[in-house]
Amino acid sequence: GTANLGSVSLTTTENFDAAVDLTSTAIAVAPNTLPSGYSSIIGNTYFVVTTFGTPGTFTADMSINFGADVLDSRAEIYPAGVKLFKRNSTSDGAWTEVGNAVSANSATGVVTWSGITSFSQFAAVYEESALPVELVSFTATSQRLNTHLEWNTASEVNNYGFEIERTEARSQKSENSGHSERSEESSVWIRAGFVEGNGTTNAPNKYSFTDKNLSAGKYLYRLKQIDRDGKFSYSQEVEVTVGNVPKVFALEQNYPNPFNPTTTIGFTLEKSGMTTLKIYDAIGREIATLVNEFLEAGVYHQRTFSASGGDASKLASGIYFAKLSLEGKSQIKKLMLVR
Repeated sequence: GTANLGSVSLTTTENFDAAVDLTSTAIAVAPNTLPSGYSSIIGNTYFVVTTFGTPGTFTADMSINFGADVLDSRAEIYPAGVKLFKRNSTSDGAWTEVGNAVSANSATGVVTWSGITSFSQFAAVYEESALPVELVSFTATSQRLNTHLEWNTASEVNNYGFEIERTEARSQKSENSGHSERSEESSVWIRAGFVEGNGTTNAPNKYSFTDKNLSAGKYLYRLKQIDRDGKFSYSQEVEVTVGNVPKVFALEQNYPNPFNPTTTIGFTLEKSGMTTLKIYDAIGREIATLVNEFLEAGVYHQRTFSASGGDASKLASGIYFAKLSLEGKSQIKKLMLVR
């Protein structure tokens, strides 16, 4: 049957061999000498269950009521993250882990463990690493000069959202080996964006974010998951190379087209060299120079033409031309401005 001992209740799944008296005492202080990683103590209370007599061999479920608004709501979604520890009822030494909770109710504060076979001092704690948002995947793919990020969660608790952080993937040569190694000290993480979370849910969720208009190169990304109470944790890092393309001489069609007042023009080069990208009107007059510099091949280049500033603001609706030139080669694309 079930015995209620104040905040502690026991449900025997295998009877005692003999009748005994049971008492339960709540000690309103944080238990000491818990192992590292178990610093978030539930209610700053531990319990002593004592028998008067010898119960023999038995198995029981034990429930502890910590009271309303004490449990972190993450425990309800993932009760296995709430651990039960025990030590001798007369001891103040080290604790031994008993096992994970099988259920938790954040509204009532009741947590239950199964398989109890002896009585002693008991303490319940959160395993900090077990309770954050459960991230099951995080990937990054290159799309020209953009990075597309996708990640999936299995469950979330109090999830305010995700900050997306980016840094350049720098490397330095080791003086001893001559090999290139990443220099973590030189990494400066910047906030690339934010995606709102789904609060508390035990349903899987899929997220995505596109980091646009980067310079060609290698980047590292990480997620800063933020709880609604301000706590946060970082994901693993993912690396992506942006802007690498085949070495071909090609001028892409601008987008959008028609445009008003700005449009983007992308191009690639078959070899490195002095490159120009100019805009002309329908009768061949030069309107703007977007590129006049030495550029590298094998990298995706992109420039923006704006018809909203300077002399370009006087441009009328109509047909214009973009001309890409490199060492005697050129390509032309038609642009349409619609005011």
